[in-house]
Amino acid sequence: MRSSKSPWSTRGRRSSASPALLVALAGVVLTTFLLVRLRAAESQLADSRAWTRSLIDSLTTSLEELPPPVGSEGRDSLYWRWVAVETRMESRRLKSELREVQQRRGDLLTAADLAQLKDSGLRDPAAELRDSLRARPDLVPFKDRGGSRMGFVPDRIVLLEPPYVFAHAGNGPKGGDILLAYDVRPGRVRWRKLWWAASE
Repeated sequence: MRSSKSPWSTRGRRSSASPALLVALAGVVLTTFLLVRLRAAESQLADSRAWTRSLIDSLTTSLEELPPPVGSEGRDSLYWRWVAVETRMESRRLKSELREVQQRRGDLLTAADLAQLKDSGLRDPAAELRDSLRARPDLVPFKDRGGSRMGFVPDRIVLLEPPYVFAHAGNGPKGGDILLAYDVRPGRVRWRKLWWAASE
């Protein structure tokens, strides 16, 4: 007597999708997502650098000290002295603001991100994350000719939206770029490498 098995029955069949294939597919999706986010962050960083450059250019052309008035009586006037002091103070203020912008150019953290990181236990999130990463040369997968690990370049650490950081590590032309993720715990920051590529 024939058994009446349904052709749709999965009993006795092996699953067509192996776990390794599913893991590889998930890895491709995650890598694509992170690369898209990285490209967007790089574009935003390039815009901020262009804005800073244009601001510096306009500052050098617009903040020249006013020439003294014609005639000896005008040079010693109280009004001229006040204008000169005011111009110098304005110049110092704008240069100070520019320095702050240049220091933040590798920082894409929003006010909400900073507040969340402070709630996690970091007093100065941007500085502490950079210091923590610089103190971990063991995270750098590249080595120099002598076989020793390279360190992270301080001014090439870009804080992306939490929990991602894009950093360059190397020694001159040697080295490469690394994408990392961090996890803030009370008293410490834990790091994990997600992607890296060596410079040619």
